[in-house]
Amino acid sequence: MVIKCGSCGENISDGAAKCPACGASQSKVAQITKSPAAQNIIWMITSREGRIGRKSYWIQCLITAVASIPLSMVTIFIDRSGTLTSLALMLLSLTTIMPMIKRLHDRNRSAWFMLVYMIPIVNLWIAIEVGFLRGTRGDNRYGSDPLAV
Repeated sequence: MVIKCGSCGENISDGAAKCPACGASQSKVAQITKSPAAQNIIWMITSREGRIGRKSYWIQCLITAVASIPLSMVTIFIDRSGTLTSLALMLLSLTTIMPMIKRLHDRNRSAWFMLVYMIPIVNLWIAIEVGFLRGTRGDNRYGSDPLAV
């Protein structure tokens, strides 16, 4: 696997201790966070820029759902009142907001469109649009088509 140097951004082999271009030492932590998969996950849950397809959206939803089960179990046993559980699940649900914004961008809609999600019954349309309908073909004002890349 090829990763990028943490200092100069040059492509280097996965197990390299030093970058051949700049000589910077490559720690294992830096290699993990600079890997394309880790960068993609970090971008997915922290950035509202860009577009993602339905497959990436559903994978993120699945990861969040699977992560919520053990998190719920642990917090229930630690905190009987449910306060910690509620806080933990609220923080976990925040990881679904950015992918939803990216899906709305794929449909050529603003992130402000998420406000419609708070309206009962109408929110079913938003769920269908984000989860099941294909995004805009070709480039739109939010970026290039994720299926064309």
